[in-house]
Amino acid sequence: MLRVISAVFLKDTLDAAQNDAEQLVMDKMRTQSEYIQKLEEIFRAISCSKSSMITEARLIEIFQNPKVAAYFQTLDLDVQESRALFHVLDNGDGEISLDEFIDGVMRCKGPARAIDQVAMHADMRQIDMKLSMLMRSIDGKYKAAEEEDRAARASPARRAEKMMVFRSQNTMWSHQ
Repeated sequence: MLRVISAVFLKDTLDAAQNDAEQLVMDKMRTQSEYIQKLEEIFRAISCSKSSMITEARLIEIFQNPKVAAYFQTLDLDVQESRALFHVLDNGDGEISLDEFIDGVMRCKGPARAIDQVAMHADMRQIDMKLSMLMRSIDGKYKAAEEEDRAARASPARRAEKMMVFRSQNTMWSHQ
């Protein structure tokens, strides 16, 4: 009898835990959806009505407003470095689209995650390797160019002298 009661109690506990986990997931999804809606509203308010894009100058101008900066801080975004934020959000074309804005802000929100730091470290290692290979290649080409330059600058008299030394060494070796 005690086992049956324990089993029922355990089943109810596990069901409650499962429901709690599902509720947490649903709450997180709802919160994220609401956050994205807020970002869309912010983007539309910031962007120029004609292009639906945000330029660097516009973003800097907007973040100079203390109310806007305070609002972004309530969204876990520090906007003290608006130029840096623009370059993080921009794909390189000089303007931020709605998708760039939302994706970038979502990545910037809150503290850095371990996977972000690991990915950045791996990227930095790859860049370091590529730069090292490039530097070795440039160094080799530079040394080859220096040798060619030295050879071209050598005077005819100096070349003749080197040839005589070379011939004399060859004749010395051939007589031995």
